[in-house]
Amino acid sequence: MTHAPDAQGAHATDAPGTPAPDAPRAHATGVFVVLHQPQDLVNVAGVVRAMANMGLERLTLVDPANFDRRRITGIAHRTDEVVDRIRLAA
Repeated sequence: MTHAPDAQGAHATDAPGTPAPDAPRAHATGVFVVLHQPQDLVNVAGVVRAMANMGLERLTLVDPANFDRRRITGIAHRTDEVVDRIRLAA
């Protein structure tokens, strides 16, 4: 069963936070997100979730206090695509 998109472009069958199938991919727009010295993985996961919601994929963590991919994806479910692309910088 297919449903028409709502006012925000989401379909009724989409999981919350899942971009609409026709959402533009941010990598084509050159958008990068950089977090400088993030201290808490919950905050990183929140940024990852927001990025996934908007179709953004490029995140750089500069000198993070901690980085645990498993915990981030445990907090921000269905964000593997963003988390797999996280770049760590010193």
